[in-house]
Amino acid sequence: RKNTIIIADALDIPYTKDKRIDYLSIDIEPAINTFNCLKHIFNYNPTISIITFEHDWYYDQSTKMESRKYLEDKGFVLTHPDVKCHLGEYEDWWVNPLTVSVEKAKEFKL
Repeated sequence: RKNTIIIADALDIPYTKDKRIDYLSIDIEPAINTFNCLKHIFNYNPTISIITFEHDWYYDQSTKMESRKYLEDKGFVLTHPDVKCHLGEYEDWWVNPLTVSVEKAKEFKL
């Protein structure tokens, strides 16, 4: 890849260059740090099209409902709730209806 690699705490990075993000996947342990990073990124007002947000409900019930309210308030649509792995429910898939067809996104296969 030709992308720049940044080795840093995700909560310390100023996301000033990232005004348009097509796909954002966040997975930081514990799940509350994933949610804190999501809020930190939104402080920079980017346009994000698709988000996969790892809430890790199967072992930490602290962030799923709070993150859902947060993203709904930002105008995102939850297309695939509670995606599961062998451990249980761990991730939600979201789309920005201003940049992605919700109907098309619901066709994404798990």
